Amino acid sequence: FNPVSEIAFRDHRAYTKEDVHRLNQVAREEGAGAFLTTEKDVMNLPPQLEFDLPVVACVIQAEISDSDRFRQVLLAGFESKQVGSKVVPRV
Repeated sequence: FNPVSEIAFRDHRAYTKEDVHRLNQVAREEGAGAFLTTEKDVMNLPPQLEFDLPVVACVIQAEISDSDRFRQVLLAGFESKQVGSKVVPRV
């Protein structure tokens, strides 16, 4: 994939006709060949909304490389009632 643009929406968004119009407009302006979204978000797209290009959903999987450290951080977060998140690039 070679993304030409990125538009972010809040999680659990109820997509509107105006959202799709904006996405189609940006896609035309940027010369996109398709829309790329997550498998989860593609399920939030109402079927009556029409995209000008194909919508491709990618599957995201998580892998825990250090289960002991993960468990430690998770339990500490529950104990303090603050569970934060951080994206760490895979090396």
